[in-house]
Amino acid sequence: MFAVFGALLLGLCLYDLVITVIAPRGAGPLTDLICQFVSPLEKRLTTGSTGWLCLVAVATAWPFLLWLGWWFIFLLEPGSVVRSQTNEVTNSLEKLYFVGYCLSTLGLGDYIPTSDRWRIVTNLVSFSGLGSITLAITYILPVLSAATEKRQLADILHDLFPSQTSTDGPDRLFERLDNTVWPQLNLHTERHLAYPILHNFSTRKKENSLALGLLKMHESLRSLSPNAPVRNLLSALDRFLATIEADFVSLDAVEAQGASEEAREKKLHAFYEE
Repeated sequence: MFAVFGALLLGLCLYDLVITVIAPRGAGPLTDLICQFVSPLEKRLTTGSTGWLCLVAVATAWPFLLWLGWWFIFLLEPGSVVRSQTNEVTNSLEKLYFVGYCLSTLGLGDYIPTSDRWRIVTNLVSFSGLGSITLAITYILPVLSAATEKRQLADILHDLFPSQTSTDGPDRLFERLDNTVWPQLNLHTERHLAYPILHNFSTRKKENSLALGLLKMHESLRSLSPNAPVRNLLSALDRFLATIEADFVSLDAVEAQGASEEAREKKLHAFYEE
């Protein structure tokens, strides 16, 4: 029974690590569950964002599951670990301590495995601990970078469109949209696909949010000539909305179907009001 529980926990942790960190798109089941649980706390937090809390919870859950999983494996045999000075069999808490310092690669030497089989398992514990810490850092840094880029895109949109009906000079506006907004919006869409947790990073005030910036941009572009060269930008906006709609924003499929201006505006309002 201990071996089954341990194998299940280790398998869940390793699978979630691979899908969340290494796979090009999406989050693992554990990461997704943690974000769904943490997201409702957004209104209670003074920061107005649960992104950092999701990161901390996910990065903590991985080593914790490894710790529990390997602990169950060592509980399979009472004499798997002994005290180094007396060779006395360790109890459950001592095995938990042994697994913990092996995961953190401290190697204090208070306890030792009793056979070649358990020495190999101990090596696997150390490798998994080092690997999980490395992968967690590999995951956290680009997510924080993508969250910063998200705020930058929102700031650019609010600077370009201070109100929902205002625009810059057409030539200057189109140049900035093509050179700045369009590539950053495409990049942000790809970031969302790779790191769904990015959706949990929001601004404290909705008037500074990316959702409102996109809404103001769309309202301003609708007031321009139908022949305005914004097709690429609108296509990028549709791809972004399709990405967040698939996982985060609930819309009426009949009322907001397609890529018309009315449907696009409904999706933007749903994104802003969620």
